[in-house]
Amino acid sequence: MQAIDDAKVAELMRVNVHVERPHETIPGVTVGELGGPMHELVKLVVGTLNEAGEALDNMGYPDLGSFVVEALKEGEKARSDSNVDAQIDVLLERVSLS
Repeated sequence: MQAIDDAKVAELMRVNVHVERPHETIPGVTVGELGGPMHELVKLVVGTLNEAGEALDNMGYPDLGSFVVEALKEGEKARSDSNVDAQIDVLLERVSLS
């Protein structure tokens, strides 16, 4: 998650992050450049994934799945027959602290 970049996210989302515009001095030539509304969305997704990956790494988790499995196990330990919501509370607490 830390290493994902704009190009990979755009590919996975199957969106175009380039806009074409006419060249300023050469008539008939168009220039492609990064931009447009999808480019901003892709940058937001990349930033979020990179940040989450860094946080997971800092907490010692190799990936998101490891974090989720551990959080679910902690929730299962907290669950009792009388309080089923305790499992959900522990899981939500783990996610919000991370």
